[in-house]
Amino acid sequence: MSAPHVLRIARISAIIEGVWRHQAAPKPHFTYGGELVNLSRKSIAWAVIVVFVICCSLLAQENSSSGAANFKSKCIICHGSDGTGNTPLGKQLQAANLHSKVVQQRSDAELHKIIHDGQANMPPFGDQLSEAEISQLVKYVRLLGKTTAKK
Repeated sequence: MSAPHVLRIARISAIIEGVWRHQAAPKPHFTYGGELVNLSRKSIAWAVIVVFVICCSLLAQENSSSGAANFKSKCIICHGSDGTGNTPLGKQLQAANLHSKVVQQRSDAELHKIIHDGQANMPPFGDQLSEAEISQLVKYVRLLGKTTAKK
């Protein structure tokens, strides 16, 4: 890392530390379009909060999309894209309708165990999916339960 980058990181750390400790910190500033722009503690604190919220929402979106991606790759053949189990193989194997009260009333731990170990005609996925991926699938099944099944 070059010296200017190290100095910028040190300056940003000092500013953030000063904002949270309510101590005097060097007045942060930068140039924009050739003009000097001074930043207040309040604007820096808001910027930190905004960045934090954006990062959290991106992580949440990534987790839910990861659950959807795993559903599409592992579950869709039996449960169908809408989760109703209304597919040729799903009908043959009597795949559960993931919108049903029976499924949605189960605890997250029960659903996790079923996905991991399998149940009745459903094969186990514990050797194909990590614990985190199974948890994301459980969240995705919960999302399916909140939507109306197509008839």
